[in-house]
Amino acid sequence: YRGRMAYDAMHDIRGEVLAFARRGHAEGAPIAEVPPGSKSLLVVRGPRLLPFLDELSNRRLRDLEPGQARHVVLAGPPGHSGVNTIVALLPGTSNRTGLTAWVLIDAQRAEMVADWLQAASDGYVLVDPDEPSRKLSGPVTVTVGANAHPALIASTCLAKDAKRVDGGELDGVVPTVLDGMDVWLIRAGDAAAVVAKAHDIDALEIAMERQGLVSAPVPAAPPDDLSRPWFVGRRLAPASSEGLRPFEWEDPGDKELRRTPLHVFHAKRAKKLIPFAGWEMPVWYTNSSIESEHQAVRKTAGLFDVGHMGVFGVSGPDAGEFLDAVVTGNATRLPVGRAAYMYLLDANGRCMDDLILYRIEAERFMVVVNAANAQKNWAWLTGVNDGIYQIIAGDSSARLPVRTTLVDLRSPEAGNAGRVDLAFQGPESRDVLAGIVGSEDERRALAAMSANDVGAFTVAGAQVEIARTGYTGEAVGFEVFVHPEEATIIWDAILDAGDAKGVLPVGLGARDSTRTEAGFPLYGHELAGPLDLTPGDAGFGRFVKAFKPFFVGRDPYVAHEADRKSAVVRFEITDERVPMARQGDPATDSRGSWIGTVTSATRVADGRQIGMAYVGNAHTRRRTEFRVFAGVAARRPGRAQSPAELGPGGRYALPAVATVISRFR
Repeated sequence: YRGRMAYDAMHDIRGEVLAFARRGHAEGAPIAEVPPGSKSLLVVRGPRLLPFLDELSNRRLRDLEPGQARHVVLAGPPGHSGVNTIVALLPGTSNRTGLTAWVLIDAQRAEMVADWLQAASDGYVLVDPDEPSRKLSGPVTVTVGANAHPALIASTCLAKDAKRVDGGELDGVVPTVLDGMDVWLIRAGDAAAVVAKAHDIDALEIAMERQGLVSAPVPAAPPDDLSRPWFVGRRLAPASSEGLRPFEWEDPGDKELRRTPLHVFHAKRAKKLIPFAGWEMPVWYTNSSIESEHQAVRKTAGLFDVGHMGVFGVSGPDAGEFLDAVVTGNATRLPVGRAAYMYLLDANGRCMDDLILYRIEAERFMVVVNAANAQKNWAWLTGVNDGIYQIIAGDSSARLPVRTTLVDLRSPEAGNAGRVDLAFQGPESRDVLAGIVGSEDERRALAAMSANDVGAFTVAGAQVEIARTGYTGEAVGFEVFVHPEEATIIWDAILDAGDAKGVLPVGLGARDSTRTEAGFPLYGHELAGPLDLTPGDAGFGRFVKAFKPFFVGRDPYVAHEADRKSAVVRFEITDERVPMARQGDPATDSRGSWIGTVTSATRVADGRQIGMAYVGNAHTRRRTEFRVFAGVAARRPGRAQSPAELGPGGRYALPAVATVISRFR
């Protein structure tokens, strides 16, 4: 994130620069005073002005509609008190034409508030003195009323007096005539204001007095709404036994293994089927091996059944805001037709899962999560959506202010919208898919797809979404999202079209070896697991957008990052005689001091082992050597644990030399 300074320091420096400019008669140095009446009104513009003002307000503003107004406290810079304010959204404005809001405040603080709002939007100043990465939504422009177009003046008063003008009581922005002067009358709770195009402020106040309206400061706004999870200056809500409860998950331990729509194929062709995350899945196939399937992905293409992965639909006008609050990435800023990798954290900042988010339409998203976590993630997301679980640890009041529509797209209840995932990865994957999509236009669209693009296609007569995403480390690879009843059609069509190129079905063995070789984290190994690793620990901190002012788990995650002393590295062992390294094997420095633990490893075609280990920061630089006691975590009982235990015929494991290599393939 960019450097930020305290608002007071920036204000003082700016004042000194302006004073210097005036002394030197610098061209353009501001010298004119702004008329007092125009200071009571600030004009704020920008497509993201509602999220911006919402994050500064003690009451919700994101749902403000054109023509509505709300009486709030607007947070001042750190160390300054808040400002009682009326925020009104102008009638006739929209995100398409550009939103405009009027912020009505007491004139004495107007200059500071205008300066603070603009600086906070630009990201130059601290909004949280304890956490400099946090940034408000934006950008917006802030203009004093006199400098707006058209120029405006305003005077604030009490709502009970404003009733005398037209007898109305409803909050909002109403055009009216005041003593022959065209004005806007604004009501919001106990506060009110009159806004007019630029006239003498004295003339406006005289017109108000003739109607029984007396200028008055904006009265005290309603108290903080602590059901909102975050705004500048929010404090922890008092504990309550009747509030939201912490999320707790216990795996149901289903005894009966589930099967994907492709199970018939696997039962006939798989060399080995095993239980995996509650599913019966192939490890590798007849007439191949983990190694040959791995090489198919690297040299031609491999087709994976990932129908066990969780696929959720999130839709509705508030889908983006809901997702922004529960994932570490930016859903509302993700363009339609794009995908992004990110994480789910719990309220304590611990990793619940990694995921890929796809924006299919403006108000329709698709979330793909790990099979082992699908039930847990579904329980968490639906519980947060229903306002059941704490989203801030220890705070039983904070809840998301929006609800959205969640659908498990693997379930029969999804109907025609149902989807399961097939992954087709490797350098020949695009050419094979191009031969089976429905039209020449679709072939051109497929050829033009960049990494993380997603779009609608027809394959073998089935309507699907194809995304240029995957988890093998291949530069070219796709995922095909298809209705469960049509999965076999697509599977067969891809294998038939790719047969001449050497395309193979690929099982779990090569799925793990390709992702390990590529340096990608796996939940339970480089994420969460016995070491309770976070995305930052795994080396993927850039996918946690800590500049977002709020998402579940943000603050404890940032605190952990500030104190983190280890990280996951990718390493190689070149000695072919070394036993296979496994999760849990210890790593030491050259003098035998423990520095960390292996999290994953695989053997590649040239005999090397490629793996990942969580080691101290002093050992994370590329080409650093350390030692791995390969295989000891899985050692059979009875082998010597230390040299002192050795005897005739005994054997003791010696460490292998490992070298840190680039983090990714």
